[in-house]
Amino acid sequence: MVNPKQAHNYAKAMGQRGKSDIADAKMLSHCIELAKKSDIRVPVINLVEQALKELIGYYKFTTKQRVQTVNHLESIHVNKGSSYTKKNSKKR
Repeated sequence: MVNPKQAHNYAKAMGQRGKSDIADAKMLSHCIELAKKSDIRVPVINLVEQALKELIGYYKFTTKQRVQTVNHLESIHVNKGSSYTKKNSKKR
């Protein structure tokens, strides 16, 4: 796998600014031919790491939702009810 930033810099140095799949494929092929073996690596998928990232994402989402709900309820309490409930109570 070639680092996208390095591939971009290589294309820039080669004067290739056009974006087409064929041109990109040729540029990446040439870049890989010139790259050192240590520069090319195959990504390893770590299932535990992916599961932890997913759980952290869920935690951040639920925490954000909880804070929004608490703030909303606090604002209703401060305003002695929401405008929706005030309008509906006046109609009855």
